[in-house]
Amino acid sequence: PRSMTTSVQGELLSADQAELMSGSGSLQMFVFEVTMEIKEEDGRGGFGAVPKDRNCFKLRMNVEKQVCLTVQQVMGDRDREQDLEVERCFGVLISPGRNVKHSDMQLLEMVSMGSGSVNDKKCYVITGQCSPRENAFEPLNVETPRDARLWLTVAVDLVVRGIKEPVRLVLETQVKVFPAAERFWTISRRPLVQQFTLNLKEVL
Repeated sequence: PRSMTTSVQGELLSADQAELMSGSGSLQMFVFEVTMEIKEEDGRGGFGAVPKDRNCFKLRMNVEKQVCLTVQQVMGDRDREQDLEVERCFGVLISPGRNVKHSDMQLLEMVSMGSGSVNDKKCYVITGQCSPRENAFEPLNVETPRDARLWLTVAVDLVVRGIKEPVRLVLETQVKVFPAAERFWTISRRPLVQQFTLNLKEVL
């Protein structure tokens, strides 16, 4: 099931008004879908997706991690079939907790970013790396009590053609931290999927 839709506001660049907007001051709505996986170092020189139950990623202490995001437009304005092109990722930030302040978020080291395709549709794929040695990630290196969960906030800043400012999409998910040697017998690696509605208004 999809998570709750989030509204994001943005402004259009004057140079792209004619292409993206049908009239002065008009509004357009676009829907983007973000798929997120968390991967951990597998001890063989690679990274593998961590297990996830319905609402919670299962992480291990003191293990190098990657946050992998796929951004795809799933709906454009009803009046015109228009794609918004993601030009680049400005940064991926994470922080333990939810409803966190920007100053509490930690910028990840970028591993890769670029265009791709999912089911023959264009998308933008981003991977950032999280070191267990960073003090900001200390809560991810502490075993979670048996009946508890930890919230994790992930933000991605995108430069989208035709939009004046970077577009920030924020995801919140629950995680549970286990010892580094933990073995998971029932493994589901379903990603987190969340949709965002981007409402754009022409700037003259």
